Amino acid sequence: LGEIDSLIAERANDPYFHELRGQMLFENGRVREAVDSYRRAAELLPDAPLIRIGLAQAMIETGDQASLADAAGHLDAAVRLDREDAKAWRLLSIVHGRTGKTVLSTLASAEHALLVGRYADAVGFAKRAGQQLAYGSPGRLRAEDIERAAKDALKKAEKEKKKKCPKRTHFPRP
Repeated sequence: LGEIDSLIAERANDPYFHELRGQMLFENGRVREAVDSYRRAAELLPDAPLIRIGLAQAMIETGDQASLADAAGHLDAAVRLDREDAKAWRLLSIVHGRTGKTVLSTLASAEHALLVGRYADAVGFAKRAGQQLAYGSPGRLRAEDIERAAKDALKKAEKEKKKKCPKRTHFPRP
C-alpha cells in the first residue's frame, strides 16, 4: 500500500493507480477506504466500466443503504458501456433487490444468467420479470429477448448433446 501511495504521489491523476489502491484496500477488508480510491479512479476515467464496477461493489459491501442508489448509478453506466459483463449484472441484481426494486432485480438476474450460460434460469427470470413489466416497455421487450435467446441456446445445446450421444440401439439377447 505504501508503494502504491508513492506512485499516486508521483502521478496523482493516473486512474489505474487509484483503482489498484482501491482493489488492494477492498481485498484486505478496508472497504470504506476502498470506496474513496475507486471513486477517485472513476472521476479520472468515467468511461471505464471495470472501475465503476469495482466502485459499486465496494459501495455495496459497506452495507450502507444510502450508498446503494449511487452504486446502482455506477452499475447502470457500466452496463451501458459493456452489456456483456456478467459481474455488473449480478451486482445490479443485488442493488435492486436491496432497494426493493424486485422487477429490476429479476431482470438483471436474467441478464446475468444468460451471460454465464445458465439458460434455464435465464428463461425463468425473464418470464417472471416480463409478467410484471408493462406491455411494450423497454424492460418487457428486453425480458422477451432474453427469454428467446435462452430458449434458443437450450435448443442448440440439446441438439449438440444428441449429436454427441446418438440414440442407442438395443440388440436382442441370445
